[in-house]
Amino acid sequence: MKPCHKAAGLACGSCKLVQYCSKECQKAHWREHKVQCKSPLMQPKYVPAWVREGRTPRFIDNDAPFVSFGQRRFLWGNVPALDIMKMKDNEGLKDLGRDISLLFAASGDCRNVIKTIISLPEGYTGRCTAVLNDRDFAVVARNVILLLSALHFDPGVSAPVMIHLWYSALIPAIMLETLQREILPYIEDVCAKVKGKSAKSIQAKTFNFSNGSLRLLLKKEQWFQLASFFKVPKGLTCESAAKLRVQTTLNPDRKDHLDRALYTRPPGQRKGCWKFRAEGILLPFGCSTKEFDMPNPTLFQELGEWPMTDSADPLNGWLHAEYMPHATIAKADVYGSLFFFLRDLFLKFCNRVHKTSILFHLYNMDARELPEYLLPGGRAFDRIEIANTCDRGYIGPEITLSTFAPLLQPKAQNPKATLLMLFLNATGEKENQLGNLYGTADLPRRMKRLLDLIGPDTDIMTRIAMGDETVKNDPEFLRRSNLHNMFANFDELFDLFSKDVRMNDLAKANRVKTKRQHSLIEKWPYRVTKSTSRNCFDIMCASSLSGWERYVEFERAE
Repeated sequence: MKPCHKAAGLACGSCKLVQYCSKECQKAHWREHKVQCKSPLMQPKYVPAWVREGRTPRFIDNDAPFVSFGQRRFLWGNVPALDIMKMKDNEGLKDLGRDISLLFAASGDCRNVIKTIISLPEGYTGRCTAVLNDRDFAVVARNVILLLSALHFDPGVSAPVMIHLWYSALIPAIMLETLQREILPYIEDVCAKVKGKSAKSIQAKTFNFSNGSLRLLLKKEQWFQLASFFKVPKGLTCESAAKLRVQTTLNPDRKDHLDRALYTRPPGQRKGCWKFRAEGILLPFGCSTKEFDMPNPTLFQELGEWPMTDSADPLNGWLHAEYMPHATIAKADVYGSLFFFLRDLFLKFCNRVHKTSILFHLYNMDARELPEYLLPGGRAFDRIEIANTCDRGYIGPEITLSTFAPLLQPKAQNPKATLLMLFLNATGEKENQLGNLYGTADLPRRMKRLLDLIGPDTDIMTRIAMGDETVKNDPEFLRRSNLHNMFANFDELFDLFSKDVRMNDLAKANRVKTKRQHSLIEKWPYRVTKSTSRNCFDIMCASSLSGWERYVEFERAE
């Protein structure tokens, strides 16, 4: 069936995933659509393959070999974007002409940058300097291309470019040709000028636009590497790119892990997740993908592998409560809701960078080395955000504070200046250190809170009482067995962690202190509380969030 370009005012009443312009169009599409609409993935309660096949799932089968499930690179965010400025609630609206400086020292993708800039108050007339750094060159290269596109193109052109460069494994050939014609020359001009320099020499270039600029500091060899991100690797076709991708996203050896994740999700999101894993194109469910006929070179620079894990998902980087209001009449199309949310968000961002003085500075280095490369006049920031590099698996809180606390604006210049840390692993690590006895002792309290929220499953309880051994493979039993971790005593665990690392002493030594009252984001923004509804809890269970995510805000002590 050929794609229909008429306005779609109807939705499939059964799956609520696809929109149509008329009943006639819906009937014409039914032969093709019924495969999707009547899919087992769309049943109210999903039955995983291990249940249908009467076997133990691989993720609890001790005899199953370890299976690699993709590269542990983070080109997409794994926690929701946040506004790190919140200027209205902090500095206030009396001085909308003030200059502000923001440091994203381990930026990952630029979602926090975008969220922060579009959240600046209406009427802001000052100059905003945003410094982005990441140690992964692919992350930096993609951010450069995205931001140059936002600065160079009209917003109506740049918004869809940003969506698909960011999230789609295939893009339209005309989109790539436009980037090669309009954006690549910026990079090639630098390459021509530094050709005679040594490979490791540091080269900086500032690209100026009508209202803002982008300054990029790279080694000479990296400028040439950046140019390659505009070109599809030789021999890579759409077919071979798709094959590489699904070897990770739909790996047969990972089907039980995928089924476990799909079981927690509502039918529409379940089907959308499968479709995105299979096709890798971020669009509303019913949209044609015919024009997406070129591998996205920013995602396929390393031949032979998909650069992320199989669980990487565009939904992970954005807040459910923010993108779901953008749902159309196809209410079950969660990925379509995200698409429309991002389209509006990127349009606002692109309009903002065209009207406001925004200066972007981008670096690619270990965060510990960053201070020595900052411009002399740009070493005091109103906000510093470092993602979770403060986790002990990365550089840890001691080095983080000694590196970045000195870069925070003094109180005399901005009493609201804040350094923001995210601990993703600290509480979990602490519970593991305490051993099984700690978790076992706290289990009755956790289970009571869980049952108070979601109630008992009488079928599972009956089967356990009857000694039914197969219950251990029941997907609902397995789901509930993991949910009690969401009710751990997070405050106690984090306090113990803080004592272990001497957080207060470290802060004092670096002339900062933790803020008792957070002003940017709650300490535990995603944990279950007594006011959490069943619906919100189900949404959380279907997300990548664990509830263990702990933010810490620091301010100058003096």
